[in-house]
Amino acid sequence: MLIKVKLFASIRERVGTRIVELKVSEGATLYELLGELVKAYPKALKGYLINEAGEVNEELNFLVNGINASSLEGLKTKLKDGDAVSILPPVSGGIR
Repeated sequence: MLIKVKLFASIRERVGTRIVELKVSEGATLYELLGELVKAYPKALKGYLINEAGEVNEELNFLVNGINASSLEGLKTKLKDGDAVSILPPVSGGIR
């Protein structure tokens, strides 16, 4: 199945594109999709998105079709063909 991954801010800069389409197996979870994304962009994402222990960066937020994954089943959320996953790093700003 095909999943559209939307990248924002610093993670978009790391990968060099705003949208990535990935093929994953039927019934894949959000965690499995993230693993495929790291395989597709190892230099940019290995150690940043998922560390050597297989843990996902807790600073990142994940949306599945606009809904925060933590409101669903977290990293165990099962994806469907055509789903859109957004990855949002923490953003800060303001006036110095």
